[in-house]
Amino acid sequence: MNAKRVSKLIPYLYILPVIVLVGSMIMYPAGKVFFYSFTKWTGISWSFIGFKNYLKLFQSSIFWRILSNNFIMLVFIPAELGLAVVVALLLYQRIRGWRVYQMLVFVPVVIPVVVWGYIWTFLYSLDGPVNETLDVIGLGKFSRLWLADPDYALLAVMITYVWKDIGFPIILFLARLLSLDPVLFDAAKIDGASSPQTLWYIVIPLLREVIWVYAILSVMWIFTATFTYIYAMTGGGPGYSTTVLGYYIYTKGFQEFKMGYASAVSVILFVIVLAFVTIQMKSSKRGE
Repeated sequence: MNAKRVSKLIPYLYILPVIVLVGSMIMYPAGKVFFYSFTKWTGISWSFIGFKNYLKLFQSSIFWRILSNNFIMLVFIPAELGLAVVVALLLYQRIRGWRVYQMLVFVPVVIPVVVWGYIWTFLYSLDGPVNETLDVIGLGKFSRLWLADPDYALLAVMITYVWKDIGFPIILFLARLLSLDPVLFDAAKIDGASSPQTLWYIVIPLLREVIWVYAILSVMWIFTATFTYIYAMTGGGPGYSTTVLGYYIYTKGFQEFKMGYASAVSVILFVIVLAFVTIQMKSSKRGE
């Protein structure tokens, strides 16, 4: 082998450890999950059953109910992004006490999810601060066991989720605003632009790229990172009103030991997330 061919191989040798790491830690387990989705696997023994897990999955009304919970959660993404943009703009304008507010909005981000979930479980209890506050302001008739009510449990969990994670996009958007030339906002003031007009015609277009990136991450997190909230707060109940795909995989695989069925749900979850991310990325490129 001559020196020229050796020199061409050198870059690949540098990335070989990463390829081995990614292959062993991500690609190989993912391939095994895909394989086991076609088996009846208890975690100890397995037998090949073809597409039976998928047929059973698509015929299950429980699966479609759980999938709808994930899609309902997606509705909260625009609300979270919109609120984050408004708060970031207020912090950028350095309202009175803005440094304290900046710290307060980010504190929940660094609190472990399980701890945060247990805190909010107490807040939502019958004698907890949420119901007590409703009583004080004269809205006691709306008091309820929030996490035990199938009509409100998912809403309560998502409020908890948004409250904890909203500090992250606020800091991202604020960092982007601080990198802009202040002349843009000064010119808007001189032209008589109101705060809503400044927000709509200047802030949002300038934050569009950051908003798109965070929107993509949010979709991934809604489908893959809400397990801990459900585990800590509701256990998927009451009924299946707060069960998400991630928690469904956990119950089927590690409580009922239906590993093959759980693997099939995992594959469906992967396909859904991949489809959403692909659509969002293509939409982002068209917007550019």
